[in-house]
Amino acid sequence: SPQEPDIVVTTAAELQSALSPANAGARILVRAGVYDVSQALTVPDGATLVGEGVMSFDESGLPTGFDPSGRTLLKATPALAGDVLTLGDGATVRGLAIQDVVGRPVPGNVVAVSSRAAGDFISARIEECEIITPSLFVGSTGRGLVVMSLNPDLEPPHEGAVLRVQMSRSIVRSPGGA
Repeated sequence: SPQEPDIVVTTAAELQSALSPANAGARILVRAGVYDVSQALTVPDGATLVGEGVMSFDESGLPTGFDPSGRTLLKATPALAGDVLTLGDGATVRGLAIQDVVGRPVPGNVVAVSSRAAGDFISARIEECEIITPSLFVGSTGRGLVVMSLNPDLEPPHEGAVLRVQMSRSIVRSPGGA
């Protein structure tokens, strides 16, 4: 039987609050609906962020998107700076649609897994999610999923960092256009 959530979220403010480092290891349920995300979010280490979305699959078993009735959408607002959702070590996201918007002044990626220090180890999971990016070009931003070792001081990448993402039964799409 599914584990009972530690935290239940019904508003964007509650979502922001639930995704604090103090909730490492928590199971966070995000009720169906649209959540306007105006600040970059980070899923804490070991935490599981679960939406109520039920993924649909085609006859060959490939994901086609969420049934509209239970869809849980985290949607970036134009005010959001940087990546929409960053995953910590041991973090899992499931049953969520995560959408970026075109024209943000400080662009980013939809979902990011990035090193925090030299020698960092991050292993994260994305299960039955829909990642939507408006970007039609490949650059340093605008990707649906980015996995990158980095250094905030723009020096060489974090040496020895190991990053791993397991993505299953998920879809990344770009609707194109503005």
